[in-house]
Amino acid sequence: DTEDPDHFYLIGEWRDIAEHRRIRELVAREIKPEFVKLIEGGHFVPTYAEIVSMTPQEVLDKAAAK
Repeated sequence: DTEDPDHFYLIGEWRDIAEHRRIRELVAREIKPEFVKLIEGGHFVPTYAEIVSMTPQEVLDKAAAK
């Protein structure tokens, strides 16, 4: 994150952001893992983003040949 030097991205692959959110909230509410005590402020809410993967080279080569 260019705006916050203490912010980092943990990239995970989920098919459904809403389902991940539901699971994360369930874990925080019911399981209450010990590591949460180490998080500044005692809670963590991720910023979700959709990542666009890189175009494979063979697709770029094929497009350039046209």
